[in-house]
Amino acid sequence: LNKNDVDAIIDHAFSNGNETMLVSIIGINQEYFSPSYFGDEGIWSHIRSLAVAVESWVKTLAANNKFKKAIVKLTENKFGQDLFDSCCKQLQIELGRTSMDVYNYTDLKLFLDKITTINFNNLSWMKYLIMAYLTRNYIAHHTKLESELFGSILIELYRSLLFLAFYTWKVK
Repeated sequence: LNKNDVDAIIDHAFSNGNETMLVSIIGINQEYFSPSYFGDEGIWSHIRSLAVAVESWVKTLAANNKFKKAIVKLTENKFGQDLFDSCCKQLQIELGRTSMDVYNYTDLKLFLDKITTINFNNLSWMKYLIMAYLTRNYIAHHTKLESELFGSILIELYRSLLFLAFYTWKVK
């Protein structure tokens, strides 16, 4: 993204009532570099807010009120085929699963571990879209920060949410 894109993203977020996305990114940065009383839980709280805000962002820019369908639409717009669904199916097959449902941390960890081993048809960036989708699904149902999540895994989840927000902006 260039400076004009960043400015446009900020303007668009404010004009469409999605300040939460910007506040969450700023909050994560502040909690990371100058932790408050809440420590790791403060970062987790901002990541949870960011996941919900990114979902809203994606659904608004893709003009679709279902998160997965909005992501599918965005990958279709760029490539003319349903890459997101096909990559999700590839992941499910590799894991012997019938859905992308994340019921607990064990499910999330299973998906995240497998994502790093799959090629996804030479689309290395697809792992970030799938991780963001799984992150939002997990976060929507789990408020507690699992100790195993903090560290490099949490950084990857954060990166995937940012990637999805920026990817959406570029292909809208």
